[in-house]
Amino acid sequence: MTAVEARAIRFTGATGNRIAGDVRGPEGDAPVVLLVHGGGQTRHSWESTAEQLAELGMTAITIDQRGHGDSDWLADGRYHFADYAADLVAVARAIAEKFGARPVAIGASLGASPRRSRKVMRRASCARSCSSTWCRAWTRKG
Repeated sequence: MTAVEARAIRFTGATGNRIAGDVRGPEGDAPVVLLVHGGGQTRHSWESTAEQLAELGMTAITIDQRGHGDSDWLADGRYHFADYAADLVAVARAIAEKFGARPVAIGASLGASPRRSRKVMRRASCARSCSSTWCRAWTRKG
């Protein structure tokens, strides 16, 4: 396998904050997957997964959540689950607009908080959402 080169992408979060990301794979008529990291991690924790998805012909997007990696740190201290969730709604809507497809969202830990994942992703018009643990079990059964 050869590595699929990442291209930088930027989104605007719920409070105007900058959300940094990478996109791999085709842009156009391809399924779009949004990979959301856990607390204390960055978008790079999904690098290998994103490369594999891109090699399968999907568009894989990884982001740094607010206060992580290259995304904005917020001086007002707004780091509650609701704030992360609002950013994900903004990002997912921007992805749907830019790529013409609703993303499938996969998150780990903070990126898949049970209090927000399904409800938030429905609000963001995501095609489907799951935690990384659930997705691994689901793909093994299929």
